[in-house]
Amino acid sequence: MVWIKLLTLVLAFGGGMFAPTLRAEDLFMFQGPLTRASGGASEVFSRSGASVLHNPSHLVRRPSGGHFDLGLTQLTFSFDPKEEGIEAGEVSLPVVPLLSLGGHYRWSNWAVGVIFVPLGLPGASQKIEDFPFRLGDVTATVDAKAEATSYLLGFGIAMRFYRSFSVGLRLLQRRVEESLELLSDQTGEPVLALDNRSDQWIPKLGLSGRVHKAHFGVSYQPEVKSAYQLSTQLASGESGELKGDLYSPPIYSLGLAYRVHSLLTPYVQLSREEWVKGTYQNSDPLDKASYGDADATDYLNTTNMTLGVRIHFKGRRSLYASYAFAQSNKGPGLYNDEQDILLSGVGSRDFEGLERKAYTVGFSDENRAYPYSAYLRYLSGEKTAPEGTPSQGSYELTVWMLGMGFLF
Repeated sequence: MVWIKLLTLVLAFGGGMFAPTLRAEDLFMFQGPLTRASGGASEVFSRSGASVLHNPSHLVRRPSGGHFDLGLTQLTFSFDPKEEGIEAGEVSLPVVPLLSLGGHYRWSNWAVGVIFVPLGLPGASQKIEDFPFRLGDVTATVDAKAEATSYLLGFGIAMRFYRSFSVGLRLLQRRVEESLELLSDQTGEPVLALDNRSDQWIPKLGLSGRVHKAHFGVSYQPEVKSAYQLSTQLASGESGELKGDLYSPPIYSLGLAYRVHSLLTPYVQLSREEWVKGTYQNSDPLDKASYGDADATDYLNTTNMTLGVRIHFKGRRSLYASYAFAQSNKGPGLYNDEQDILLSGVGSRDFEGLERKAYTVGFSDENRAYPYSAYLRYLSGEKTAPEGTPSQGSYELTVWMLGMGFLF
């Protein structure tokens, strides 16, 4: 069981490195030129292939076409364990390319669409040095190298009815292939290699329409559980494998835009994630293998919000300004029979353990043969775990995003 204990230590640190590609939707998963420019108001502003990801009913609301967007990102994540003798650690990921490509074909009152989002490039890796982690009473620093080759691939279909309303359905494949190597302090060679693989197929139902000056969109993504596999290899040759279920929560989203003036359209979007059924034990096989019959507390249900305004100019040009807030979605963690915390959910798994705020300004010009948009987004997240818990300390996240997108 030594390798399981080592794996526990690695994932307590490394889970946050992989998580942006998996769960932190408000960081990276807003795709499409107008969706990004609006700061994530995808229920009312998604177009072409991006609608497959966010609300497939929008596929039928525009003539056939496609989209491409590319963003450059500077991400910094720091952890201060608040313990004497252990310095704060920081991970910086400079200029990570975020891109998506998609399109749709419409005929009469029907449309189909596709989107592809690469979440990692083959051969690209990130090295982390002297990053601290905590587990129980153990505090240490680690050197590691992470690599991910993952993607999203979605297909959607939509139908228009009653002239101003449409409904759509999509199926999204979320393929994850990741590796993490724990490096020796002396030689820099790997002492433990971890491979993480999962393959999810996630459906989504969307509805949208216009009523007078209001444009609305609603969507529902059901709960999905799928196979999750972790493989390990020690430098000594000892290996192991863990299997379990990867949990994705049901998500309810509602967006509304209302043109109060010829120059002004305020908009709002709310998303609700129902994590109550998603405990650590059925979301991550590591916990069950490591802690046996320990009770797992529930994740927190969360609400994410985007609030913004679109200012209209002549020639179908628009300026966007928005504010977004995302609640932390992690519960207290795992307890033993004496109700002592074995593993805290705050900061030890991924960026969704932090409460996050984002500010976005964007511009779009739809009066061209190839409409385009540009945006600048600043996101910050923070959380402080109580003293005496396994994840004791403070966590901070800073993200800058700069990008452009095109409709064609």
